[in-house]
Amino acid sequence: MLKPITREIIADLETPVSTYLKLSGNGPTFLLESVTGGENVARYSFIGLQPSTAFVIRDRTTAVHSGPDLELAATHTGDPFSILRNALAPYSKETPPGLPRLVGGLVGYLSYDAVRYFEPNVDLPLHELPDGIFLLCDTLLAFDHTRGRLLAITYAEENSASEKEVANERLNAIEHKLTMPLPKTSDIFESESASQQSHTKTSFQDMVLKAKEHIMAGDLLQVVLSQKFTNKTKAHPFSIYRSLRRINPSPYMFFFDFGDLSTKPFQLIGASPEVHVRMENDRAILRPIAGTRPRGRLNRKILFAPIIRRRKRTSRTRYVDRPS
Repeated sequence: MLKPITREIIADLETPVSTYLKLSGNGPTFLLESVTGGENVARYSFIGLQPSTAFVIRDRTTAVHSGPDLELAATHTGDPFSILRNALAPYSKETPPGLPRLVGGLVGYLSYDAVRYFEPNVDLPLHELPDGIFLLCDTLLAFDHTRGRLLAITYAEENSASEKEVANERLNAIEHKLTMPLPKTSDIFESESASQQSHTKTSFQDMVLKAKEHIMAGDLLQVVLSQKFTNKTKAHPFSIYRSLRRINPSPYMFFFDFGDLSTKPFQLIGASPEVHVRMENDRAILRPIAGTRPRGRLNRKILFAPIIRRRKRTSRTRYVDRPS
């Protein structure tokens, strides 16, 4: 059984951004931050380093990359989620007291195109990026804003002295890198060309009309129509994230660098105002998109909820009819 080995590092002179820049290197990494209510920094930020395994899901195939250089080790077809569950089997499910909610495991993304794994009859056009990538990080840093400390967490077999020694060497390396000066960064943000949009105003309006037809026909209950903007830029990806976190501080901010795991190296950057779903202690917490009607036992609150103020109804209509 793999169990966490932790070390507390004083980090009151560091920030999650400076820590990430010092430790990220060239391999796949991630940074997760949170500003609650757009004003208060949440207690923990998380940095993932040195994944032992990476899972790349594309077109019903899961490629498993492992080793120090994350070389391709195996390819599986079929249900990718059973493969992910099996990867977590050796890890202890118990979180030692005093540690944050996240102490390791699989961290990554799953695209909307992954619906094909739940609805096998849905034939969607393939995206140029994988349907999902998950990193199994054996080294995780929890930046504790409340106490000005860094919790370095790594894993080792509980009955193996040699593995524990290697784990402690990883923690020693982290402490050493934190004493080094910050690497030089670039703040170039100029775009090389104007934004390219995936839809014109007319084609977007046509999608709105088609969506309304499907709603009236009972084919769907909710639909979110999106507009894709494409820009070419020389800006460093992490500089773009730093700009985003200044402009739009949010409860869920993320920066993923997936390195060379995909045919085209890419980073995933974003900020979200709310959680989609969280599972903790066998309790699921959902945050449906705005406008979702409650489901469950009928009561007066649900019964009379559709009688909303005209101003709110007008606001909803404006969101639907807005072209971009």
